[in-house]
Amino acid sequence: KDDAEAMAYINRRPNVMYTRDISIMAGTGIILLNLALKGRKFDEWVVQRAAARLGIPVLGRIEPPGILEGGGLQFFDEHTLLAGLCDRANESAIHQLRDILFTQTPVDRLIMIMMPEGAIHIDGQFLMIDEKLAIAQKSSLQVYPSILFEKGRPTRPIWFTDFLEQNNIGFASAPGS
Repeated sequence: KDDAEAMAYINRRPNVMYTRDISIMAGTGIILLNLALKGRKFDEWVVQRAAARLGIPVLGRIEPPGILEGGGLQFFDEHTLLAGLCDRANESAIHQLRDILFTQTPVDRLIMIMMPEGAIHIDGQFLMIDEKLAIAQKSSLQVYPSILFEKGRPTRPIWFTDFLEQNNIGFASAPGS
């Protein structure tokens, strides 16, 4: 409120209220993301200023050509982050995110889920609603293999639905599943 420059920016940016897309909290700090839509390219500036004022460290940022929005990310548990490779994320960004996570946070496992064409974010296809329960378009999660990145281990393909079943995640089917 007492940052006049940030408030002037916010007052002209109605989409800045979608703060989940701008950054992700991981470990003891935030990672600034690089949004896909050109109209939102500088929204992370406001979050960076707020973090500085609150004493929250910026652990890193996704740089071009990487694009990644927070709606494409979900924590599975404190050591595992899910990243949807969708219309508003690319492999460059997910690789950058992996490098930041594995060197600056407790996260040591990242699963890149290949989303179906036209998916904007992961939460339209998959959403954890409780520790062991997810809403999912299960059929869309079985089209492509996912990629498992584990700190200190070789990258390998997995089937995301198998991973969920191995971790005893129940499914509440979404319409159209």
